Amino acid sequence: MFWWWNKREEKITLKFMSGIFFVSVSAGHREGQAFEFIKLGKESVEKGLLNEAVVYLNKALAIEQREDVLNLMGVILGLKGKYRESLKRFKSVLELRWNHQEAQYNCARALFLTTCDSSAMSMLVELLENNREIPKELDAHVNNLMGCIYGDDCEYEDAMELFNTAIETDETFVAPYVNYANVYYELDEYDLAETYYKKALELDEACIDAYNGLGAIAYKRKDVKKAEEYFDKAILLGKADYLSYNKKLLVKLRKSVM
Repeated sequence: MFWWWNKREEKITLKFMSGIFFVSVSAGHREGQAFEFIKLGKESVEKGLLNEAVVYLNKALAIEQREDVLNLMGVILGLKGKYRESLKRFKSVLELRWNHQEAQYNCARALFLTTCDSSAMSMLVELLENNREIPKELDAHVNNLMGCIYGDDCEYEDAMELFNTAIETDETFVAPYVNYANVYYELDEYDLAETYYKKALELDEACIDAYNGLGAIAYKRKDVKKAEEYFDKAILLGKADYLSYNKKLLVKLRKSVM
């Protein structure tokens, strides 16, 4: 789903950045035992204590079925990589309120992450058609995610148009810069790809996929030292199979150029 393949050499892996899951804020009751559990749950999420957060939120749901709590439960499951389970939570929100914007987007992103691209696109189109006003940050994420779906289908022109719209909507959003670069990489426009990866790093110096992309460009240029530097930075910031795989390919490249 996420890979750009080079046909002549072994496969270097780049990853589309699909953004984040959105937490909604309900206008429901701000007092009582349910609200206290919700407050504790959100504080636990902020601290990275996801299992603890689930305990508090389940207690809140036992008292009252609330949209924001169900959505947050879906977000937590998504952060844990349990996308199919998170999808069920987001759909529960939509059963309570069909036009819940954050849940619609989250549902689409969960579908994308489970390789259901066509269903994800349908959900995003419905979101745009049924909502005249969408918050700026959410709008940027919608366009970026639609671009990822087009990119998966190798429809690069449409993908780049959507990534550009995401950037114009929110210039501080890192993901579309990386995704724009990924498309340029696929088109063998390495100088332009490098420019966008570096723009992403200007916004977020800890952007794993930007370092990985720069490492891929150095790999293509057979600059072993520079590729190793970038891949090592990516691996230092996050553990993922595709990062380790790229580093293994670099070892083979080093042997071939010695």
